Amino acid sequence: MLIADTRTHAVAAFHAGWRGTLARIVERGVGTLRQEFGSRPQDLIAAIGPAIGACCFAIGEEVRDEFDSQFAYAPGLFSEVYAADPIREKYPMLFLTARAPGHSNLGPQIHLNLWEANRRQLLDAGLTASSISVIGECTACTRLRDGRRKYFSHRAEHGFTGRMLSVIGARAS
Repeated sequence: MLIADTRTHAVAAFHAGWRGTLARIVERGVGTLRQEFGSRPQDLIAAIGPAIGACCFAIGEEVRDEFDSQFAYAPGLFSEVYAADPIREKYPMLFLTARAPGHSNLGPQIHLNLWEANRRQLLDAGLTASSISVIGECTACTRLRDGRRKYFSHRAEHGFTGRMLSVIGARAS
């Protein structure tokens, strides 16, 4: 998350993963810009950079519960995704269980849309929708033309990653 004040030239960068988002790091960051630099929300522009997208960000029920307890708009941040498994589709009888409905590990995964969660925090902090840009590229599944990953993703690569860098600055007047 990168934020710049077009009037005072103050800049800020935040890492807003699910824990930071839950802790309202973006709203707190805008508050700090206001307090320390006299920034006004109408003068701020923001970019939500590449991050794991709702397409790939499966979370547990406990994370969903945390978001539900913090944000009135939380239900709109989640989607249920059924894993596409060609073997299950071809041979569904192999995956039937004798367990009661809701008691097997089959079923949808819960996916969280961090882009939208942080966009909503920017709106709650007073930024206008037109001053917020969402890059919208998923670090877990966006590929280059040759099939290689475009970004590193700790989650998608199970802890083996490289580094990414986002930079923001202000030119002296």
